[in-house]
Amino acid sequence: MQDWLKQKLLGLLVKTNGIISQPLFGGVGFILCFHRVLPKEQHSKLFGNQGMAASPEYLDWLISFLKKKDIDMVSMDEVRRRLLEKDFRRRFVAITFDDGYADNLTYGLPIFEKHNVPFIIYVSLNLPNHSMIRWWDMLEDKLVSGDEHEFKFPNSIINIKAETISEKIDAWWQVRNEIIAQESKLSRAELLGLFGLDEEMNERFTQSVALSFSQTKELAQHPLVTIGTHTVNHLPLKKLELAQAEREILDSKIKLEEVCGQEIKHFAYPYGSPNECGEREFGIAERYEFETGVTFQPGNLFPSNANHLFSLPRYAGGDYVSEEKLSHIINGVKHFSEHY
Repeated sequence: MQDWLKQKLLGLLVKTNGIISQPLFGGVGFILCFHRVLPKEQHSKLFGNQGMAASPEYLDWLISFLKKKDIDMVSMDEVRRRLLEKDFRRRFVAITFDDGYADNLTYGLPIFEKHNVPFIIYVSLNLPNHSMIRWWDMLEDKLVSGDEHEFKFPNSIINIKAETISEKIDAWWQVRNEIIAQESKLSRAELLGLFGLDEEMNERFTQSVALSFSQTKELAQHPLVTIGTHTVNHLPLKKLELAQAEREILDSKIKLEEVCGQEIKHFAYPYGSPNECGEREFGIAERYEFETGVTFQPGNLFPSNANHLFSLPRYAGGDYVSEEKLSHIINGVKHFSEHY
């Protein structure tokens, strides 16, 4: 579709406030993806990381807003059931969290308990075992700490001069994209070396924010919580050899089933864009008998998603998703803008 025509149609869809867009592009529901639940003063300073967190106040507002819109908030088990059984009498949303941060328990769970709303946490094993290299946070800390930086990769060097917040955000994305492109080939020492850290420092950095395995088990036993898996090492699966990608998925499933004492039925692909997961990865998830797989590719849910349960779309959530932006997700304007 030509840009001028798309902009004209977008303007019409926004102006008519869902009357046209919702029947065509609103679908039957949608999935929201969060990572952390933190007080506003602890949120990231750079936009690249701002989508990582929702404040407790925002989460409380979000759930109340969805209730006012008469949208059911359901588990991923229920998402699957409604899609397979074509139960579309009511629209629905699932709220999901990636990685396995302790604040999901301390700040998040009380909000969900208050409203009696279910949610799922997709746990990456290297967070509770404290081996995850949280390079996205390290990158922000480094950029905020000064204006000039050098990032030495095995085959390239990125020199950054960023004085304003806008320049630091651009720099964050530049280095972030390079890290993801090379992550599967970088040694742990090389990745940590970009930020002047060693393994001991990294363990402390990760332990400070991670769910423990005992907390993960505790959450798994809660009636409102589902535990899913997010691989062992949070690597971009599409860039791995087949055998390594399979082990990342299967080993995480086996370990979490041991920890939680229950079947792990739902999976989230690390990073989740088309650059990091595709048909091969969707097939692995299905082969290892998961019931759903979620990406980080935006879109609403439609009846046809019953035939694509291992590549379900999700929208990013966070305090920056205003009432207007959320309304555009609900009424299908956002889906149109992303897919047409």
